[in-house]
Amino acid sequence: MSDSHFKIGSEKPLLHEAGADAPPLQGRALISRDMHVLAAAHQLPVHNAKLLDLLAIARTYEEELLLFNPKPPEEFAKLKHLATEVADYACRDNSSLTLSHRLFLLADSGLESDKLARQANGGLRSSDYGTDLGTYTVARKLSDDEARAVLEEYLDRAPSPGEWRHFWAMVGLAAWCSYAWCIMEETRNQRPVPARKQCHQLAESHLTKALGLYGED
Repeated sequence: MSDSHFKIGSEKPLLHEAGADAPPLQGRALISRDMHVLAAAHQLPVHNAKLLDLLAIARTYEEELLLFNPKPPEEFAKLKHLATEVADYACRDNSSLTLSHRLFLLADSGLESDKLARQANGGLRSSDYGTDLGTYTVARKLSDDEARAVLEEYLDRAPSPGEWRHFWAMVGLAAWCSYAWCIMEETRNQRPVPARKQCHQLAESHLTKALGLYGED
């Protein structure tokens, strides 16, 4: 598995700008390698692993935020409601649990340098397989085409409609978790976090996309 080169607040994505018709050969090759390694790692047995929940991690950040600001921004409350709604749908998908490699996927993103994040993700953790895929997609700021490549390469086939909507739910929840961290960090340290706007846009876009896909049933 390659380390992420995406830094929170970075001006450039790892692979290429969104909007291309398909991932470039090099980008697709990198995604293919990473996803085949991840798919193999997810076959390892899950023993004595604590459950990792993106919504719960975001709540950890929210609790810290409320210590410094009992009234978070209105945008935070709106996005939290959207994330909770999407998470409810995603839980009903009953996706299989795997050992989570989220910490490894974020090792160079800046997010896991925070003590609260390490506490939230420390130790051996299991999670919905989509947690890792969502983390990978958001941490590398992938385009929609690259995101589709992530799921296709991981599954080694075209995704079903159910897998596609679940994937976007997990991407949205990963973005929401990143946004919650940004708000917490800004409030706690009283300084702006450049990635806040970007993470808000990603979370809103991906969660709305996922909710629309669930609404098609």
